[in-house]
Amino acid sequence: MRKTLVGIAITFALATPSWGQQEAVVTVLNNNNAPVTGITSAQVSVEQGGHADAVTAITPLQGQAGRIEMFLALDEDAVGLAPRMPELQAFLKSQPADVATGVVYLRQSTALLAQPLTTRHDAAAATLRPPLATQGISPSPFESLTALVASWPQRPNRRRVLVVLSNGVQSVGGDDAENQQFRKALDVFAGAGVLIYAILVPGSESISAGSTDHDGAANGLASPSLVQGNGFANLTTLAEQTGGEAFSEGSGVPNRLQPFLDQITSCLRSQYRVQFTPQPGSSGVAGIKINVKGSHLRVFAPRKIAVAGRG
Repeated sequence: MRKTLVGIAITFALATPSWGQQEAVVTVLNNNNAPVTGITSAQVSVEQGGHADAVTAITPLQGQAGRIEMFLALDEDAVGLAPRMPELQAFLKSQPADVATGVVYLRQSTALLAQPLTTRHDAAAATLRPPLATQGISPSPFESLTALVASWPQRPNRRRVLVVLSNGVQSVGGDDAENQQFRKALDVFAGAGVLIYAILVPGSESISAGSTDHDGAANGLASPSLVQGNGFANLTTLAEQTGGEAFSEGSGVPNRLQPFLDQITSCLRSQYRVQFTPQPGSSGVAGIKINVKGSHLRVFAPRKIAVAGRG
């Protein structure tokens, strides 16, 4: 199968809607991580800058309203994933007909498209292979993810979902929350409205104290454990900002991916589209707080979103 490199040269237009109705995807689970049905607009509140927005509608994302486009994205420098391939293949094959699946590999600040979106889930699963696990082959996973989103158009009534397996280490420009490429990725994903679910896996590159990153700047990291901790913090920040979730079994390759994949499946089956009217003057990427009233609920909602209000 011919593979395509998706690079950062593709122009990205921030998905800022025109003023009027804004929307966000919200996940609601119970304490057992099971889907919750019957949520109404009266239970939902939306705030920006401490001011309440008017919630105008809530739609369960089921049937025609619940269609999904989902890429499985594997970091090329991830190690030890060969034994986990059958779990990932089974995850793709288990997707229902209203989910289109694809496979990409994060490499050298690009996204290598191994399988375009398709409803032939067996075909998507067949393209999966273990990452190359070559040191330095994926110095900037967030730049690769940004490149993927730049080439992924938003289609009506479809959720866009990324399931990412990576160490989350940003080797270009310093591996911390102030990294410019990482901060750019946060804004891009807030504007795009793509849900991210991230699974921490070890990478082939271990950055030691006193070494330099790929830009030649001292990284100042003290140990591989700190590198991994920073990587997971990056993945968690990005996932939670989009309304998704990040998963980790600690150091090393997860013994099983299935519990994480099952949790992702539960989330996708218990989501709602919340529509609301932003505050006058709201525009661009802004912080947002979405709450759902109810007993023993677990709510996952975006923390930043692209909005456009009246001037």
